[in-house]
Amino acid sequence: MTKVPTIVVDAGHGGRDSGAVGSLNGKSIYEKDYDIKFASNLRDELIKLGFRVVMTRTTDYDVPRADRASLSNRSDADLLFSVHHNAGSSTVSGGMTLYPSAKANPSTQAAFSESKLSEMMSSAYSSSGMGYRGAYRDKDMSGGSLYMLRNTNSRSILTEIGFISHAGDVKKIINPAFQQELSKTGQSSL
Repeated sequence: MTKVPTIVVDAGHGGRDSGAVGSLNGKSIYEKDYDIKFASNLRDELIKLGFRVVMTRTTDYDVPRADRASLSNRSDADLLFSVHHNAGSSTVSGGMTLYPSAKANPSTQAAFSESKLSEMMSSAYSSSGMGYRGAYRDKDMSGGSLYMLRNTNSRSILTEIGFISHAGDVKKIINPAFQQELSKTGQSSL
C-alpha cells in the first residue's frame, strides 16, 4: 500500500499575532486574516488531489511556532507549506518563496524538492496575476532564522503572497477570485 503524501499547511500568525498590517481605503488589512483564507483554499484544492492535509490552524487563534513545528513533525509530513504575506515599503510588491538553506536530514529526500517547488510557484504567481520576486534560501533573506523552515523534519517552503503594504498587491490579496486562483495554481505545483 502506497503512503498518501501528507502536506502540512501552515496559516501564519493568528489570534493576538496579526502579522503584517496594511491599509486599503482607510481600512486596516491584517495578514493573519488572509493567511488563513489562502491556507484554507489551498487545503481544499490539495484534498481534491488526494493529499492528506493537516492544518496548523483553522480559525483565528495563536499557535506558537514550536507547536506548529511539532504538529508537522508528529504528522509525518512530506511537506510543510507555510503561508504568509510580506510588508515593507509601499513601493515594493510581488510574491516570493523561501526555502531552507540546508536540512540535516529531511524525512523526504526526493518526494518534494524545495527549490523545484519554489520554481513552480513562480508560474503560479504569474498565472494568477501577481508579480513574483523570486525564490530565496532562508539564509540569503534572514540569515537562516526562519523557525518553521529550520525546525521541521520534512521538506518545507514558506511563501509570501505579495506585500500587504503595497496598494496593488492588497487589492489582489483581498479579492476572493485571486485567492481561489492562486490556491488552484499553487496546488498544481505539487
